[in-house]
Amino acid sequence: MSGPQFLHLQSYSRKPNKVGQSVRQVLDEAAREPEFSLHIESPKPPNLIFGMTPKQVHIKHDEIIAAGYVDAVLADGSVARRGIRKDRHTLLTAVAS
Repeated sequence: MSGPQFLHLQSYSRKPNKVGQSVRQVLDEAAREPEFSLHIESPKPPNLIFGMTPKQVHIKHDEIIAAGYVDAVLADGSVARRGIRKDRHTLLTAVAS
């Protein structure tokens, strides 16, 4: 059989979950950063086939998060800026094997 036999989708937030997974952890592991590649004996740099490097994705992600806010009018008439919460899932990954 050709093609993927399994597809796993998972989303992540900037705040680490119970096992420590976060946007930073996932993207730094994909970039083979030493701190996040301890489970790999001899990590090699990723082979980019198409698109952006994990570091470029992280930069773009952070730019989108920084731009993602609204100004909310409070009950007393004042205005407060509301950004994207740290526990909001903002990264979706897919692994096909």
